[in-house]
Amino acid sequence: MKKLFILSIMVAGIFYHTNATDLRGQILHNSASGSEPAASVRVDLLIWDRGQWVNWSYAITGQDGFYYFVNIQPGATFCVQVNGKFYPANAVVVQTKAPHDYQDIPRIAT
Repeated sequence: MKKLFILSIMVAGIFYHTNATDLRGQILHNSASGSEPAASVRVDLLIWDRGQWVNWSYAITGQDGFYYFVNIQPGATFCVQVNGKFYPANAVVVQTKAPHDYQDIPRIAT
């Protein structure tokens, strides 16, 4: 019985990760010469849970301005917060994507 319980937990864990998707976005900084990738910017991922926004995780942009959140469950409603502002204007629902495909978040210009 104990082995069956452990096996069911393992199978549930595999199912959980195969349905998860990854989110990707980019932060740009507007300057006189145009838009440039913004490096080292903190991006908070907020998930709507039980009637409130929960700070789920955060990422720091790379030199290319990109940030990533991995293994997010489809169906979750989310937005990101950058420098105290929320993006996109309307919350988004995580979509199911094929393995190694990203759900792209619209670029954010600061």
